[in-house]
Amino acid sequence: MRNNLTPFLFFLLGIVVTVASGQAPAKERGVLSVLHVGQPITLKASESGYEINMLQNGPDVLGHKVVEVARDFVVVEDITGINAMHIPIYSVRSVTVTTIGGNK
Repeated sequence: MRNNLTPFLFFLLGIVVTVASGQAPAKERGVLSVLHVGQPITLKASESGYEINMLQNGPDVLGHKVVEVARDFVVVEDITGINAMHIPIYSVRSVTVTTIGGNK
């Protein structure tokens, strides 16, 4: 009976230690991690993929805005709100952040 409980006790101990450690899950750090829903961006299509540009401390209205951000795609909507585009991560050439006014 004792041998049957040993694996279960180690499993239970592992869960308790994990929960008790209080560590938050690691923050996602990918190419799209700088984008946020509602954020104004400019979008440029090139031969090698889409170039996404955003302005820190810039205007609130640009050509597109971010509608959804996932690990492997981003959804953007044009300024009219009529067209939404799903862009897979393999089609993103770059994400550029330009800070206006020198504030970071």
